[in-house]
Amino acid sequence: LQPHYALARHDVSPFADSMLLYTTAFLAICVVALLARRGAPWLTTAWFTYVAGILPVSGIVGHGHLILGADRYTYLPLTGLWIAAAAVLTSKRVVPSLRPESPRARLWLSGLVLVLLVWGVSTHRQVQHWRNDESLWRNAIELDPANALALGNLGYFEFQRKDFNGAIPLLVKALILEPTDLRAALNLGVSYQKVGRHREAVRVYNRALEHHAGEASLHNNLAVAHAQLGNRRKANEHNKRARNRARDGTLRHD
Repeated sequence: LQPHYALARHDVSPFADSMLLYTTAFLAICVVALLARRGAPWLTTAWFTYVAGILPVSGIVGHGHLILGADRYTYLPLTGLWIAAAAVLTSKRVVPSLRPESPRARLWLSGLVLVLLVWGVSTHRQVQHWRNDESLWRNAIELDPANALALGNLGYFEFQRKDFNGAIPLLVKALILEPTDLRAALNLGVSYQKVGRHREAVRVYNRALEHHAGEASLHNNLAVAHAQLGNRRKANEHNKRARNRARDGTLRHD
């Protein structure tokens, strides 16, 4: 499992083979659930409860440049389906009345114990990756090296513990994958400044301004970087722009 799955909107085509396959499968299940409403109303209720719960976090309704999904988004919506599955698996049609000492009862119990054991081992292994921020994001990157958000978050983790040389390559990769990430740009620029690479910091901030024109925090950091390079004219220019934007209420504190 990963903490999230990210996909840029421009990479999503409703006519891609995979999307058509998933959409067809989803609609087919909906039809089956509707047809079952008389003989198995619990199935209809459980399925459409799941649909109602998953739609707001499915990415269909846009809220940003990236579509973010996560396994944990399904936990609550799946409650109805799990209850229905438990009812079916323990019904007399599936499990006839069994005496505890019968071979069939022992086989059923053994299968249940085996499933719980496998789930327990899987949970233990997964928890090791979620024990702290570093292990979480490193595992996410290992599973998906092109995960821009994970790269940016791990870069920020290294930034927070002042390992700027460790943060820089992670943040560079994050910005290559997601050039509009303002937070990654700010963290990368400051990291460059902390290790004395002020010209690289200026380039990072200028590229970020192409996506976030007039962003006060970028002008503020550019003023500092130019001052460190001894370019007072540009430092004063960006400092003035930062103050003007701050008065307009646009200064960000990422």
